[in-house]
Amino acid sequence: MSECIDRQAAIEAADVAPVVHGRWKIKLLNDYQKYSVTCSICGWVGIDNYDSYDDPSDFNYCPNCGAKMDLENEYNE
Repeated sequence: MSECIDRQAAIEAADVAPVVHGRWKIKLLNDYQKYSVTCSICGWVGIDNYDSYDDPSDFNYCPNCGAKMDLENEYNE
């Protein structure tokens, strides 16, 4: 049993980054139902990437900074 504990203690900790949580700031651009989405963390703006989707919140992370988009979205009309 102590050998198992010694082996586990010898394993180095993983080098991980903390999870950053953000929200999409969503704005309707025009009558064509196109949206502008902006990351609340890094300010990345996506327009063309979302033309074929009804709801940009389908994307659960920012492609620029990797923030997890699990906070409530902010809609601006």
